[in-house]
Amino acid sequence: MFVWRPAERRYDEIAMKEIILIEKPAGMTPLEAIRRYKKRHPETSDVPMTYAGRLDPMAEGLLLVLSGNAIGKKKKYMDLDKEYVAEFVFGISSDTCDALGIVRESQNPLPEKSSVLNALRALEGTRRIPLPPYSSYRVDGKPLFFWARERKLNLIAIPKKEMTVYGISSIRIGSVSGSVLKNRARKRIARISGDFRQGAALKSWGNLKKRKFVSARATIRCSSGTYVRSLANIIGKKTKTGAILFSLKRTKIGKFML
Repeated sequence: MFVWRPAERRYDEIAMKEIILIEKPAGMTPLEAIRRYKKRHPETSDVPMTYAGRLDPMAEGLLLVLSGNAIGKKKKYMDLDKEYVAEFVFGISSDTCDALGIVRESQNPLPEKSSVLNALRALEGTRRIPLPPYSSYRVDGKPLFFWARERKLNLIAIPKKEMTVYGISSIRIGSVSGSVLKNRARKRIARISGDFRQGAALKSWGNLKKRKFVSARATIRCSSGTYVRSLANIIGKKTKTGAILFSLKRTKIGKFML
């Protein structure tokens, strides 16, 4: 389980004074992380800032914050490759593809270690992948999560996006009990503010059985715009057991690292 340690600092005050690296904890939105940074650094309270590369509230890790002239180069920084440490759990699926969704337990046998390894390694390469239904990508002027919450996904075509996984490494496969998983999920969900259907998600976690589930942790190097939640959906289908992205930490954006 990851431990968050505050890491807010400026890199090379002369060459890169308009780029700030923030380590966002799980439970915060990127905007909340920027507001916290400004509160801790009052001298920046009136400085316009934006982030290059969103992190979901359940995710943690490196957030690239731009100010000054760097804001005009946002697309350049948005397009940088990324690196993540991801934790997947097999035997469970959810409508968000992560632990903040309405989870359902698979009735199929849990996958063998070889099946999990094959599914993860098969992610490498470039393909067009449907975006997660619960995401901020806009269709007809409204974010996908609006269509999903209104149960109107049948009225639109969920866009596909080209995503490239350059490599999967440091794979560790193990098991985790349902009770431990539920406790971890409850603690993670409790940290999130705003309306993300937390009550419904917690209720669904309460229905989980106490049996053991298969977990896998891996380092993923990928292109900008890669939704790791979508990758969880792919490996879940490949193993025929379902899978969710349980935790995610971004460790690298281009040459910027935690």
